Amino acid sequence: MHHTLKMNGVLLKMLIVPLMSTGLTIRTLLSKGVLKGSYDDETISNINKELRSMNYQAIQNCTKTLLVLKDLDPPAFDNSLILNNLENYIVNREQLESSTLDWLTSMDWYADGEFTDVFLIQNEEYLLEKFSEIFHKCKFCGLVVKGTDKHTYCLSLYKKHLGNASLRDELI
Repeated sequence: MHHTLKMNGVLLKMLIVPLMSTGLTIRTLLSKGVLKGSYDDETISNINKELRSMNYQAIQNCTKTLLVLKDLDPPAFDNSLILNNLENYIVNREQLESSTLDWLTSMDWYADGEFTDVFLIQNEEYLLEKFSEIFHKCKFCGLVVKGTDKHTYCLSLYKKHLGNASLRDELI
């Protein structure tokens, strides 16, 4: 009987730890908006079950290095100066004004002269609708990419997979 309790205790711990980890991940996502790290599909699915009722979704970037909290019902942004500057930057590559740059940087939407994965994920619908000639869905992962229809990372994985498949076929 003691052995059974111990086994049940182990089973109980095995069930609680992932739930606690999911809860901690959700709390951290809600407070920070992004987490570094790679998460398996089951974990992301469990996180999204909890986030769905709050109109959020956790989405992993194409390199599987970030988990981004996406607001599924974001408030309308009503700063025409920033939107105008942002549009001119995207369409005409005009320089971003310092106030726009500061705001984008504070949101973790712009770094090293480029839009971040957080920006691309959070603003997917807006970018695809407003700038359909510039932003596209990656044909491999389905996330937004700028200037092409595939992320360099996704294409390299695809080519690597093709290379491995060709090599495997040659060995058979």
